[in-house]
Order: sequence, then C-alpha cells, then structure tokens
Amino acid sequence: LRFYIPPMPFATLAIVFGIPACGKTSLCKRIVDFFNAEESNGSDVHVAHICYDEILESKLCTNQWKSTRNMILDSVDAVAVGLNSRGAYVKPAGVDADIWNKIILLVPNFDATWSRIIFLIDDNMYYRSMRFSYYRLARKHHFGFCQLFIQCDLGCALIQNRGRKCNAVVSDETIKRMADKIQIPAEKWEENSYTVIVDNSDREVHLSKICNFLLESCSKFLPELSEDTRYNVESCTNRMHRLDLLLRGIIHQEVENKLSHINCNELKEKKLWFGRLSRAKTCLMNTARADISLDENDVQMWRTMLLDTAESLR
Repeated sequence: LRFYIPPMPFATLAIVFGIPACGKTSLCKRIVDFFNAEESNGSDVHVAHICYDEILESKLCTNQWKSTRNMILDSVDAVAVGLNSRGAYVKPAGVDADIWNKIILLVPNFDATWSRIIFLIDDNMYYRSMRFSYYRLARKHHFGFCQLFIQCDLGCALIQNRGRKCNAVVSDETIKRMADKIQIPAEKWEENSYTVIVDNSDREVHLSKICNFLLESCSKFLPELSEDTRYNVESCTNRMHRLDLLLRGIIHQEVENKLSHINCNELKEKKLWFGRLSRAKTCLMNTARADISLDENDVQMWRTMLLDTAESLR
C-alpha cells in the first residue's frame, strides 16, 4: 500500500539580512532564546539558526568561497526533502562533510511533536538574487517564505563592527560597499517582509512583534507547481523563447549604453562585464525553467536580476 505523506507542517524559510555588523546574528540568537523559553512552557516550535559566517568560518579564505556558500543552500534543500518525506537526511553529492554536519546538527530528523519549524537564514544577502534562491526553495518544498531586513545606520554598523572579536571584524570598505549596494525588499515575491529598525527603542517589544511575524509566516505556504503546468512543454517552450529574447534585448541595451562612453583603458573591464552578463543570462534561464511563477514580461524585474547576478559572478 502507498500512503500520501503531507508536506512538512507550517515550515518557513526566513531570510535575516542586512549589512555586516547590523545585528543579524544577535537578533537570531534572541529569537532562538525566545522560542526555547516558550518550549519550556509547552510550545512546539523548532527554530534552526543557519548562520553563514559560523558555518563557513574555516572556509572563507578559500578560492571556492562562492561554491561553499551554495553548499549551504543545497544542504537546506536536502533537509527539506527529509522533513517532507519523514525520512533520513541524505547528504547531497559535492557538499563538504563539515558544512553538512553543522547544518544537520541544527535540524534533527523529523520530530512528530513539532507543529512549526522556522529556518533563520542569517547572512548579508545584499543582492536580491541571493535571497531569491531561497524563495525558489520555499516554493519547491511548499514552505512559507519571509524576510527580516535589519535596517541599520552605516555609522552605527561601523561602530559595532569595531567592537567585535578580532576574527569577526570586517573592513570599513566592505561595510560601506554593501551599504551602497544593498537592495531592500521591493519585488512582489518579497511582499512578506518585515523591516527591523536598529535603534534604542524597546527591544522586547520588537522581539515579540518579530516572533509573531515569523509564526504567521509559517502558515503562508507558497503555492506548489501543478503537474499540468510543470509538464506543459509547449507552453514552457514559448515562455522560455520570449524570456530569451527579453534578456538578449537587455544585454544589448547594456552594451550600447556602456560602449557609448568608455575609453580604451576601460575596454578590457567592460568586456569582462559583458561576459558576466552572458553567464548571468544562462543562470536566469535555468531559474525561469524551475519556477514558472516568474513573469517573463516583467522587464524591470529581469533587468534587476540580470545585473545583480552578473555582479555576483565577479
């Protein structure tokens, strides 16, 4: 006999992002403490704090830095599969054993006593495209999705950074660069977002509101792709063709705009940039194949995602 196993009940992926030293990790730890205290009073919410800096601590200086970051995403994907199937976790091929072991310690195998599970994904994620990967993951597994944007004044972040332990200090230049480039929630898929303003107001009031927001997000499942839609080959082909033309047009406009006012000394760098645009186009085509909810006619969204992805390929 075959039995239907429903998806993991009330699970959500919560992206906690902001510039370095804005207080992301401290907030996440306070959220964990809040729910742990609630658990002692009979709460059945499990919180998994997945902090990129802590997981990648020994690997940040390697030249495979970007690929190791992707290992965290792949590991969360594998954990979601195990939770939904009520089965054992299976380490994805190519994922570093140390990274995998750190993550599965945070999320033990499925526990029937859990009514809700919250994944706190703690990272800078200043580009929207970085966060979008987790939105796709939430759709894939029929989880909820939300974002906590930690809005912190640059001066405050610089001061807090200097108070960190020596091995955790980030250069002022890095913080300033991320502050200039960070993209606040603005797209339709980011509508379930909460902005946490770092100030001197009552932190406990903030914490209570944030935790209520996370609990509400658990029940806001993203729609799964229907079988009919997922395998409608003709529709998919036409859609991908339109998107291919759109992205080609955006790249052409970028080329025209850049070439009209560059000098010979900048030519090499611009050629590298256009190469990254082409690679970014390939990435976005793969993204669109995996998630049919993305509107292939939304020019501004695809322009933003194309430029963000190209920038991240540096």
